[in-house]
Amino acid sequence: SEASLTSHTLLLRPRLIEIGGSDDTGPSTVVKEVFPRKAACSETQYELPDLRLPVALHGHVALLTDNDKIGILVCGGENIKELTQTVCFNHVLGSNKWNQFPHRLKKARKGSCIIQEENKIQVKGGVKMDKNPYLSNCSYRHSPIGVIKSSEVLELSNTRGGWQLKEEDDIPSDCSGFICYGPSRISLPCI
Repeated sequence: SEASLTSHTLLLRPRLIEIGGSDDTGPSTVVKEVFPRKAACSETQYELPDLRLPVALHGHVALLTDNDKIGILVCGGENIKELTQTVCFNHVLGSNKWNQFPHRLKKARKGSCIIQEENKIQVKGGVKMDKNPYLSNCSYRHSPIGVIKSSEVLELSNTRGGWQLKEEDDIPSDCSGFICYGPSRISLPCI
């Protein structure tokens, strides 16, 4: 749905987890439970380790997948050096670490959108910043100028093929479905 594209949140699940993002010093590695606290669930819940990656990220996408071998998937974003990334990481629920996902995105993306439909994950749109003086933080918010006109699809039934790039011809004038900003949050069910 459009709401889940915008906020990276499925509102039907009880635990809201924020992954990385920005703090006063720039991109963050912190993973924290935003709402409600674990006490809202009846039993001991999964602990999520901080996103201790080679790089801190913000402007990335996050998704709790339906694939137990992938779990939570985090892709793209921008690092502390303001370089847009292609790297993806995953966290298998119940483990105590984040892993570098074996497949990178084909294009570096910041502020892209992510959804899972059936057995496919799609990362769509976003921007590639890399200190480009012609793309400020708000120059693309209401205009398709600077928007990445492609999506990438990962087939969950056969992830060996990696991300498949698909060019997109038509971008809505308000960039809906191509630019998704805000905290990278996922909803995590009680176990």
